[in-house]
Amino acid sequence: MSLNEQLRADEAKFGSGKSATFKFRDGQNRFRLLTVPKGFQNTYENKTTGEKKVSTKYICRVIDRSDSTIKLAYFPLTIFKALCALESSEDFGFDGCPMPYDVTISVKRAGTTEVEYGALLPTSVSPLTEAEKAAMDLESPIDDVIERLKEKQN
Repeated sequence: MSLNEQLRADEAKFGSGKSATFKFRDGQNRFRLLTVPKGFQNTYENKTTGEKKVSTKYICRVIDRSDSTIKLAYFPLTIFKALCALESSEDFGFDGCPMPYDVTISVKRAGTTEVEYGALLPTSVSPLTEAEKAAMDLESPIDDVIERLKEKQN
């Protein structure tokens, strides 16, 4: 195993290295869904009111086309439902992950509670490259990620 392969394996296993979280930005956001999103609930305290709230996110891996890296994504329900609609679409339907194409979504007010997501727009069908497949093989399963998140909560 080369040094770079070991580094990628350790980053996938321990979550170290550069930020590996996909974050929506204002404007066009293009990504490829690699794994089936799995639900995770997180309890947090509202800093203003002190009220405890539950947030549900759908965790998956994507290729962020802005830098061509594989990242964890924490999608809200609206994005997960839009991906589900594409999967069952007559024109753009697909069977499981990875998706056979990238999708682009426009976002306004990213990072705020007033965020607005535009339509998911599929691109033309293209297979993953061999490098993308190899990089994905080094990533830890989403179930392992969720277990680590649960451990951090307790």
